[in-house]
Amino acid sequence: MVGVATYPGHSYIRDRFKSHLDALIKATNYPTHVVILWNGDGRPEWYYKEYDCQKMSFKFGIKGIQILEQKHNRLRKIFLRSDCSHFFMLESDNLPPPDTLNRLIAHNVDIVQGTYFIRAEQSIKHFLSDTQENRIKYGELAGNWIYIIKASDTPCFWIYDNGKCRMAKIEDIIPPRGLIEVYAGSMGSTLIKRKVLEKITFRIMDEKIQQFTDFLFWHDARIWGYKGYTDTELLIGHVHPKDELHDQEKWFKAETLEAL
Repeated sequence: MVGVATYPGHSYIRDRFKSHLDALIKATNYPTHVVILWNGDGRPEWYYKEYDCQKMSFKFGIKGIQILEQKHNRLRKIFLRSDCSHFFMLESDNLPPPDTLNRLIAHNVDIVQGTYFIRAEQSIKHFLSDTQENRIKYGELAGNWIYIIKASDTPCFWIYDNGKCRMAKIEDIIPPRGLIEVYAGSMGSTLIKRKVLEKITFRIMDEKIQQFTDFLFWHDARIWGYKGYTDTELLIGHVHPKDELHDQEKWFKAETLEAL
């Protein structure tokens, strides 16, 4: 079964996602049931006529992460009521290649995902020494601690090594290393065997941490003894709204910032 938790906010990528979903189902070598789980305004059957479209409603003021948790668990229940052997969680801003399911199923492991990138921020606290050069260049920041923040595209999984885990880096997948064991991954393009979902639900932690269901699901699976993997040779498109608007392709005059 393929489960897609979606909503009107992904309208910017819906047509492209739909074409990738159609190609995926057509190329898959196994009978596949697709469930579109929608919340918000609109009618999913307008866009996904060929598939099983269902809707969920939520009370006003509920947080997005709580909506995600409940939608993932609704898809889990639908899957467990079916006779399907595998569940493929597919987010509606992911663009999987047509052979994705065939490749993931062939690995025959408990949990496995393709590789896609997310935007992550890294920060470091740095003391800016109070020198004449720094006073001229940075003004009142000289002589103070500052935070340096860098935003970058990062592979969405956590490397596990000797009892510790860290977010993956680009060098972990380039050159590709094939199928690698990971501590945790995402739910963007993830294949899960039935026996795993029979034991584990999706959950979130307290409001301070605001952890997504993704990481905690993989974490809980490891505690139960199920291993998770990432296929570093299977690249999945992940399109953010700003990517779709081609902000990175805009040119401007360096002196005046006037758009070209």
